[in-house]
Amino acid sequence: NKKMDRPIKEGFLIKRGGVVQNWKRRFFVLDSNKLSYFRAQTDREPVGVIELKNIQIAVTQKVGKRFCFELACPERKYYLCSESLDDLNDWIDKISGVASRRQSVAQFSSSSSSSSSSPPGSAGSPKSLEQPRKNPSYFVSGMCCSRCASRVKGFVLKQPGVEDATTDIEDEILVLKGFFDEASVLEGLQTYGYVAFP
Repeated sequence: NKKMDRPIKEGFLIKRGGVVQNWKRRFFVLDSNKLSYFRAQTDREPVGVIELKNIQIAVTQKVGKRFCFELACPERKYYLCSESLDDLNDWIDKISGVASRRQSVAQFSSSSSSSSSSPPGSAGSPKSLEQPRKNPSYFVSGMCCSRCASRVKGFVLKQPGVEDATTDIEDEILVLKGFFDEASVLEGLQTYGYVAFP
């Protein structure tokens, strides 16, 4: 629910679709962890959520529109356009602030846990903390409503090794985190009636 957290910034941006690359006006809400977007300002359920971890953000002219920025996440790139230069700069400033706070918290917690939790002489333990996490995204055909997204998310979160899942019903995108058997997850989704493509 977007009302629970007091937003750092909210307002309309034009967003380019991930699969069908058309432009749509969406209402965005930035809080201390993520950037959520809604079809309308009055909607309670977001159509997509962008986790602001390990991101890069920059003004772009690649898309041929004014006041645009590119938000590059591990799973995909988002192209967002603002209504003015001031608003564009404010979005970039606020999103960068959230991302850098999250980064410093993540660096602090991983450095403190690796030094305290691994006993001396256990050479294997710190290495496993530094392994890159799998973060694949999939186009899930037919996952276009919040009920479908809940079914898909409910299923994948029960699979061994899947730690987290985010869905974007507007673009029918599923992003998974963790170490898991991709083939069995995709086959399982097919039994639910959803065909997923990497």
